[in-house]
Amino acid sequence: MQITKIEQFEKDKAKIYLDDVYVFWIFQKQVNTYHLVNGQELPQELYQEFFNMAVTNAKQKALYILERMDRTQQELLQKLEKVGFTKEICELALSFVKQFHYIDDHRYAVTYLRTHAASKSKRNLMEVLKSKGIDSETAESAYEEVETELEVSLERTAIRKELERFQRKTTKDPLEEKKKWIASLVRKGFSYHLIRKEIDILEEIED
Repeated sequence: MQITKIEQFEKDKAKIYLDDVYVFWIFQKQVNTYHLVNGQELPQELYQEFFNMAVTNAKQKALYILERMDRTQQELLQKLEKVGFTKEICELALSFVKQFHYIDDHRYAVTYLRTHAASKSKRNLMEVLKSKGIDSETAESAYEEVETELEVSLERTAIRKELERFQRKTTKDPLEEKKKWIASLVRKGFSYHLIRKEIDILEEIED
């Protein structure tokens, strides 16, 4: 394995390229200590030492990220790649934190839904979870779990809260206002059928 490029990375690090492929970063002092230069053959034992160190650094970085805030697997991988770890090393760090259940997409989805389900449509919630890298099966499972846990329809609860908020603001023609409520909720991704059902329930209560 030949060192084909040593690239300065941040203040005290250097990216190492072997046979024109970026493999890991090491500290600049290690470059100096081992007198690494372009065109030099990197011994296998030294490669393994640097690689193991990079994996250890990635694991520590992953733990630090998760201590500050819960993340999805996709978010964690993006964070690790952003600080210079290769995809291979990122995947090894991810496997490590998953092994000890420090990261769990289902748990993340459940926590997110508990916090936001009362104010967003199911479609909107699923879109947000998808953007965070959570697959549809995991998202649906989490949604069902939270509904069962709360023993309510999350979608209908969210619609009801929105309608109650609209009611407090209504000052003009009720019929025209109602049309605006429905249009607004449909744009947010709520089911028209459920919106009408909740409006009918509210009108029955008022009567």
